[in-house]
Amino acid sequence: LLPPSSLLLLLLLSLLLLLLALLLPAAVGLAVVSSVVVSGLPVGSPASFALLGTDLAQPGGVQCSYAAASGMFLAAGTVNSATGAECNVPSAAGAGSYTLTLLYGNVAASNYFEPVVVVLYGPSAFSLVGLYPAGGPAGGGTTVTLTGAGFADFGAGQLCCSFAGAHCSSAATLLAVDEADPTTTRLSCVLPSGAAGSSTAVEITLNGAVPSAPLSSSGLQFAHYAAPTVTSFTPDSGDASGGFVITLTGSGFDGLMLLLGGGATEHVRLKIGESIGTVAPSFLSATVAIFTAPDGAAGAPSIVAIALNGQDFEAASDGGGGVPTFSFTGYHPPKLTSAAFSNDLGTLVLSFDAQPTDRASMAGVASCARLLSADSVAALVGASNINDTKVSTRPTC
Repeated sequence: LLPPSSLLLLLLLSLLLLLLALLLPAAVGLAVVSSVVVSGLPVGSPASFALLGTDLAQPGGVQCSYAAASGMFLAAGTVNSATGAECNVPSAAGAGSYTLTLLYGNVAASNYFEPVVVVLYGPSAFSLVGLYPAGGPAGGGTTVTLTGAGFADFGAGQLCCSFAGAHCSSAATLLAVDEADPTTTRLSCVLPSGAAGSSTAVEITLNGAVPSAPLSSSGLQFAHYAAPTVTSFTPDSGDASGGFVITLTGSGFDGLMLLLGGGATEHVRLKIGESIGTVAPSFLSATVAIFTAPDGAAGAPSIVAIALNGQDFEAASDGGGGVPTFSFTGYHPPKLTSAAFSNDLGTLVLSFDAQPTDRASMAGVASCARLLSADSVAALVGASNINDTKVSTRPTC
């Protein structure tokens, strides 16, 4: 038998455990929040954040905690199933990033090792300032690149382009940030068809699936032009190194220029086979376009095409169902397709296009100075070692 003092201690411990059980909420089983379907919404949005997880259907009610450095906000929550729950947006929360947590009483559901972070943003959080190209064929299908600030992808179907005031007309793709301009964000989307000579207002939204989400207010317009036709060109053959003059005749070559002004001609491009010219025509009218030809590859006849916006090419046709072609002869300058160091870092491996060539004596391994500029060799070898006979021929190419 236990002494009276031990019995008293056990009795007190039992009473303490009973009191704790009455005062503390029940433990939240194994409720785990694993992800959020849409990770960003407008400030004060009537929409809610949908959470996914396991064992979310626990006894009692649920609340949602939004925690940030500025403070914590509570909002109503709803458990829809064992694997899904929703959290309303707290009306008092401002723009910013928040850690979102499900609360069962005062006990938080688990988030594994990664907290669920959501974003609330205001109308000024993003802006649209430019689009390229500024026009395309009336038949539609032009992929445009939009530039601005604050573009973000909050989930599938959210980042959208808006055309002619519709909230979400075309799903957009967020593009990588240009390292040369890290403050500018970019996205792309596909334009619909439109009547030739008309224009379509283009805006974006970060929440295409939320009708109340704000649109940008750039005022940008995309012009629709009648597709040009190329009926003939001269000459119909030329040296593969390019640089010669080629004249196209047809109609509608000034379609984009008429809508956007003379500056639109800078984007007009010639394509012969797979080679796209890099300069605008030296002369352009409704029926004539004069270009400097790009280089090309000898062999099979090449299709000739023109793009008024630099990317939507229309191939030549003689009007009777025939397709006039162009033939390159000779060799073009070697085209560098890749550059990488060998595993031992002693050789710079340069890969060129597959065209047979008699130029540059490129077979075998030799000093990089035979193929690269002096500045490139200096960068590879090190300026301080450029005259050192022990290293001046390294790395090899």
